[in-house]
Amino acid sequence: MDLSDARNEIDRIDDSIVDLMKKRIEVTAQIARYKSEHDQSILDKGRERAILSRMADKAGEGYEMYARALFTTLFGIGKSYQSRAMGCRGELSSRIHDALENTPRIFPNKAVVACQGTEGSYSQAATDKLFSLPNIVYFNTFEAVFQAVEQGLCDYGMLPIENSSYGSVTEVYDLMKQRDFHIARSVKLHIHHALLANVGVKLDDIKEIYSHEQAIGQCGEFLRELSDVHVNVVENTAVAARMVKE
Repeated sequence: MDLSDARNEIDRIDDSIVDLMKKRIEVTAQIARYKSEHDQSILDKGRERAILSRMADKAGEGYEMYARALFTTLFGIGKSYQSRAMGCRGELSSRIHDALENTPRIFPNKAVVACQGTEGSYSQAATDKLFSLPNIVYFNTFEAVFQAVEQGLCDYGMLPIENSSYGSVTEVYDLMKQRDFHIARSVKLHIHHALLANVGVKLDDIKEIYSHEQAIGQCGEFLRELSDVHVNVVENTAVAARMVKE
């Protein structure tokens, strides 16, 4: 089985999982109606424990914890659905629900978002944190991100503007001055850099390092400790990782 065959098989499995999830929720709705008619509580810890134990045994050695994690998630989905179906809301829950229903939805859960770099970039991580279902389009430069929004190709552009250890991303600020855009929302992201190399490469073997100028500045103290190493600037940390991998 090559990679394409494996991915096609994964797609078929995922389709089956979604169909079974929907079927499970439909049965859950029937249980919710029964509990509502008979004034029963949603929570049944005894049954949950029995199911977890049975599924862990069925999964077998090495898969028990994964089965428990999966069915714990399914229990949460089922209880959430039952609560909505039965209209179970306390005073605080009702106030929150009313506020959500009556507050205009200014910021969407899903949108077409322009990012600079490639899959695995910090901009992509920030986009996934800010949007529930983003459709990400990648561009080579910060300027291209602005142009994509300006031309209507993308609804939003995700751009880095500030770093606590290395200051402002001046190129982005300069581009913001040139165009009539506004910051719609911001998100903080913890950045943790690592020096990556292919398998078997030792630190003493490294003579060339590739990264974005912000990452190079943030890791300046470490880089200065390396001898006979040339540091090269590229457009994105994820692009640098892909270059090394390839």
